[in-house]
Amino acid sequence: MFCSRCGALVIPTRSSSGETVFKCAACGQSQSSKTGEDYTIEHKISHSDRDMTVVLESLNELDQLPTAKVGCPKCGHSQASYWQSQVQADDEAPTLFYRCRRCGLTFREHA
Repeated sequence: MFCSRCGALVIPTRSSSGETVFKCAACGQSQSSKTGEDYTIEHKISHSDRDMTVVLESLNELDQLPTAKVGCPKCGHSQASYWQSQVQADDEAPTLFYRCRRCGLTFREHA
């Protein structure tokens, strides 16, 4: 919904009486919600590379990933499983992740 005064996006909030109202983020005008109408509110959550967690159900799944000869920064082992994931915006290249076959450290390739 958009503000009838300035056209900016309105945000649902609770008034002091507990009623749901839509308040303009730009000019502060409040509009009451129409009783009986359904509203859908969506919010996109973004995560950084550090927030991403790769979940493997079992160690057997690690065996199913392809391997590459790449040095582990922790133990120096030269074999790692790898996979790609889109962690940035859709218009950027996917990130290549590695998991050391000896110590299990997960690290990524920096382009």
